[in-house]
Amino acid sequence: MNVLLAPWRAIELVFLKLALVVLTVVEFFARLFRRRPARAPQYGPRRVTPRRVLRVFVGTLLIVVGLGALPVGAVGLWLDLTGRDSSGFIGTDLKRFSSTGHAIVTEPGALRLDGPAGVTNQLLGEIRVTGVSGTTAPLFIGIATSQNAANYLAPVEHTVIPRLDQNSPEPVSDERAGRAPAERPGPQWIWAAQASGPGLQAVHWRPRVGDWSVVVMNADGSRGVEADLAVSVSVPWLDDAAYGLLGGGTLALLIGTLLAARRPPRERRFIKYQRRLAKERRLHQETTPRGETTSR
Repeated sequence: MNVLLAPWRAIELVFLKLALVVLTVVEFFARLFRRRPARAPQYGPRRVTPRRVLRVFVGTLLIVVGLGALPVGAVGLWLDLTGRDSSGFIGTDLKRFSSTGHAIVTEPGALRLDGPAGVTNQLLGEIRVTGVSGTTAPLFIGIATSQNAANYLAPVEHTVIPRLDQNSPEPVSDERAGRAPAERPGPQWIWAAQASGPGLQAVHWRPRVGDWSVVVMNADGSRGVEADLAVSVSVPWLDDAAYGLLGGGTLALLIGTLLAARRPPRERRFIKYQRRLAKERRLHQETTPRGETTSR
């Protein structure tokens, strides 16, 4: 009986060994292609390091600079595109000024320019004073140093105003008593720039360092001066500065945000792990049939 069962036992052992080999191979490939579960990285409490503090400080500083540069650049660009007249100047509208005397003059310091002459010329470009006489008399406009203007008008009845671009509805003025000028204003040597005649008059002047005053008179030196006046500047660099502030402000804001919001490497690994784990749970829930529980 044992002799008859021996061949079958041998065949049975062969099949069992073959089955064991097949199962081993299947398990090997199953483990090879099976998605490994995400392991939680080592992550402890956030540590405040000098490097992180410096990064946050620099990032915050860049954000503040960017937030300050963007509106300034936008205002500059708007002013450059909409505030220039047909000649490319930016300034005030014509406003009425009058004097019962023989002249109107801006007070000392109203047109004060400091710093290197080259820098002043580059910043302001060209200054233009425009005026239209409100009477039948031709208009005279001149620019002189405040000292020369004060010396010339000292014996003359005239009116002192703070500035040509003052915003008050009624210009503030100071009446000075005196007499009529000895001669017409045009021939005087004190003027750095001047214009006179009927109709619209415009004085173009390249700014120089010092205290300057604008003097407005009737061209014949007669009494009762009335004129609509405006002052403007060319500001040739405004468009470049506006685009530079917009571009630099945007770049500073972007870099500052990246620096301030950048997370440490360990924290980034932990966040990636959480996202991967949530994705695996979502996929598992989608592939699990309804009503079937995974826990026993």
